[in-house]
Amino acid sequence: MIEHSTVLAHLRRQIVKGTSRRRYECHILRVSNAELTRAFLFVMVFSLLASGWGVNADPSVTDNGNGTTTAVWSFQDQANYTSQNLSLAPSNVTLQREGNLFTDTSLGDFLQGTGFYNVNLTVDPGNVTLENTSLAEPPDTLEIFVDQGSGKDAYISNFPGGVKKNYGASTTLSIQQNGVDEKRAILRFDLAPLQMVDVITSELRLNLNDATSAEPVNVSAHQVLGSWVEGTQDGNNDPNGVSWEDRDGSNQWTASGGDYDPTPSGTCAGITNQTTWHSWDITQLVLDWLNGSAMNHGMILIADDPSGMGGEKIFNSKEYGVPSDRPKLVTYYYNSSGPGYANGTFVSRMMDAQSGANWGNISWDATMPADTNMSLQTRSGDCLGGWSPWSQAYGNALGSQITSPPNRCVQYKTELGTYNQTRKPLLEEVRIDYWKYSPRGFVETEDIQPSNLIGWDVFDSSSSLPLGTNISFSYSADSGTSWIPVLPGENLSVVVSPKMRFKANLTASDTSVSPTLLNMTMTYVHMGPLDHIHMSQATWAGTADDTLDLDAVGHDALHNVVTFIQFWSTTDPTGTVDANGVYNPGTVGAWRVYCNNSDDSVSNHTTV
Repeated sequence: MIEHSTVLAHLRRQIVKGTSRRRYECHILRVSNAELTRAFLFVMVFSLLASGWGVNADPSVTDNGNGTTTAVWSFQDQANYTSQNLSLAPSNVTLQREGNLFTDTSLGDFLQGTGFYNVNLTVDPGNVTLENTSLAEPPDTLEIFVDQGSGKDAYISNFPGGVKKNYGASTTLSIQQNGVDEKRAILRFDLAPLQMVDVITSELRLNLNDATSAEPVNVSAHQVLGSWVEGTQDGNNDPNGVSWEDRDGSNQWTASGGDYDPTPSGTCAGITNQTTWHSWDITQLVLDWLNGSAMNHGMILIADDPSGMGGEKIFNSKEYGVPSDRPKLVTYYYNSSGPGYANGTFVSRMMDAQSGANWGNISWDATMPADTNMSLQTRSGDCLGGWSPWSQAYGNALGSQITSPPNRCVQYKTELGTYNQTRKPLLEEVRIDYWKYSPRGFVETEDIQPSNLIGWDVFDSSSSLPLGTNISFSYSADSGTSWIPVLPGENLSVVVSPKMRFKANLTASDTSVSPTLLNMTMTYVHMGPLDHIHMSQATWAGTADDTLDLDAVGHDALHNVVTFIQFWSTTDPTGTVDANGVYNPGTVGAWRVYCNNSDDSVSNHTTV
């Protein structure tokens, strides 16, 4: 038998006798084991490069263990694809986003508006302002002191031994936060004077009497959630009113320090030791009390001073000797029963994105003198009359996310108002940014050309298709010269080609949404490793003058034909068999002619 550990075989395929039988010439070279190893590695690497595997990130391939392999294109590396108008990311291919901007800034822009009530576009060309302000008048101011009606105030302290003490009769209200003695002020105003007016703004104002530190402290006003009694003590141990522990001298708070809404209703920032008025905007809280959506149990003032460096801030209370320096609620309003407010409305042009769009931010430039106001809202639709409801008013002129649903067109509406006949708000520019997807795009793979291909099997894909979107597929067996449509799940076993590439075409009739392609897969039948060898004859009988020409065909486990390097040998002590399987008998007897693979792991024989 030939010692093939020192043999490098050069193969040449021959077509014998007009058939597809394979023969192999084996030219014997004497080489070292190290040289043989290097040559084997070279052949393996060359085979991998020739098949395409190991060069590209996509497709990944998985041997299914049943004679098939599945190639998966999951878009891990954009370099492996050709695409147009798409955004490629791992397992996520979508149509490309296109951003744009609508702007109203000139007289011509605003003249295209579709709704005008009491507005003027020409007095200051390029801006929208009010036309007639004769109904307007400055708002009235109403001061309610805490000592009026059923108003009350006090402060509470958690100083050791003082958690039950009442300070309802104190001439001051102390506020501080530290680890030893925390103090909170609690107040309630009688709102009866506000029942017949339309509140514009409402502020709590306290006059600082003294402070133990100049360090700034933020103090927040919180809505009190339960009733309490002011009390008549000034730190006595016989409490008959509110304290740190109790709401009325006998019934405890649910939590020590008072029951209150943890979300501040207003904050006064940076209170130092400057003895002056300090204010808290509590407009929304006052409106909630007036409309009945919250019970008026007053408010509690809490310092935000975790370090304790800000010290104690001491304000005048309702018992303070100078009535005008006592706590007060200052409200700006106009009387509901009479004139006092002029307003106007402007509705913009229909801003047409030409196809479905997603809305970004709305922002605007405006001049807002005192006593004036302005609000902007949006709606969206199909430009043919099918409009969404107007949105809530947007609060940030620098940029507010539009809440109107995606559609083709968008409009904005501006409400302008003034309480002063001599002052008008001015809308100067409105910007609406939007984005949509490209209506179509494609992604194309590179050729897949498996070196061990026997035949193609099933093409498939995974995707997400919102309403108004689609993905169609095609394949090419000639490197993209021609394309043939293919459906997910379709069997391509009829395609006779050593290579294949695929294309996905993504489309959207509604460009506010995009299809998403997760992957494409192609399963193919592959040639497995050599499993067994079939001999052209199982037995033969002849004389020493005869010659036996044998063929050996390799198969994998699924009986697919597998090429392999053939090594021939015989047990006939004087007979020979050459590299092509031609046996020349020698000694009379029963012998075997073997064909093995290169490592003798697979073998078969003919008995002669």
